[in-house]
Amino acid sequence: MKKLITLLVLVLLLAGCSDAKETVETQTANDVSSADSLDEDFYRIVKLDRYEKRDDYYNSFGNTDDFQTIGRELQTISTEYFSTDDYYMSEGQNLTRSNVAQLVERDDSNPDKYPHTLENQAGTAIGGIDSPNMITTIYEQDFYQKSGDDYVLKGASLAIVLDPTDASGDALLSYMDESAVVEFGQQTIRNLYEEIQNYNEDDENAISGFKELKNQPLLITVYYATNTNESDIDGRYILKSYCDGSLGDIETLDYHTYLFTSSEASQADEETYSQFEIFKNNMKNASFEAVGVVGYGRYKDGEIQSMRININVNVKTYTELVYLVETAADEVNSQFSNDFDITVQVSSQDQLEAIIIKDQGEDARSILLY
Repeated sequence: MKKLITLLVLVLLLAGCSDAKETVETQTANDVSSADSLDEDFYRIVKLDRYEKRDDYYNSFGNTDDFQTIGRELQTISTEYFSTDDYYMSEGQNLTRSNVAQLVERDDSNPDKYPHTLENQAGTAIGGIDSPNMITTIYEQDFYQKSGDDYVLKGASLAIVLDPTDASGDALLSYMDESAVVEFGQQTIRNLYEEIQNYNEDDENAISGFKELKNQPLLITVYYATNTNESDIDGRYILKSYCDGSLGDIETLDYHTYLFTSSEASQADEETYSQFEIFKNNMKNASFEAVGVVGYGRYKDGEIQSMRININVNVKTYTELVYLVETAADEVNSQFSNDFDITVQVSSQDQLEAIIIKDQGEDARSILLY
């Protein structure tokens, strides 16, 4: 995990290049980031053409934690197949907005309108829900190798994003059985790979983005955005298949995010749950006024990987703020027996005042924002 400030700066730097001359996908790129300030599991980013679905993606996920989780976790999974030393990454350059619509839309009054759709068809129940819409979008990341001044496509990762709604497109009011979601996701991976391999440019309904993807190694994943109509927790990747010349094994992924302190967190990790409770109570005792403390623990294969803690205080002086930040850092260092990455954001009256970073194996360090 790296500093949140560093990530924010990187985003601003990339945004600042938005007016630069854009280039063709497999030819010369104007801007390439070094990734030197980030972990080894971050790629150097090559700036090619504008991601056509960027506005759609932001409108769907911009106000949720899924905004980062979909891309960040897909990148992490991709490093198993596309080394950060050997490949550059870019936004998806192949699937257009129209392509994605053909793959995720359905028309109940005209089933033939989308002959290549991956979406569940009307009249088919999934997990006890009649005719649900399952797929929100397909997110693409591309991987390139450099040849002279050019960047040549050498693979891609695709995330099929599931966010089930009812037949009318409204949020579900009841829980959808997860085994049914997994079964649908497995079949959707098979269907997507088959659609890509069956690409025929003579087909008047052909999905143009498949032309370049057809002969590339592909990582196809399924991301489950939510399972109820309301959730404070971001989604998670549940399936993956690496396909190089043929459909690969479809593997189940064990990623979870738990809200601390919830009953789910207590059942998943009683030790960390208890330690977080002590942390929370100590922060409340350190403050003159009410303190809100909420944690989000990220788990892989049953083991905690990182935690983000939001602390909301109501300080009246600078010294009071510094005291609470120092106390929070001390508590982060002392309370948690398992060694994992921790980020703490300290806000007062809805304004971010400080960030505390504790990387695995290191002591916490604090940054006051002023």
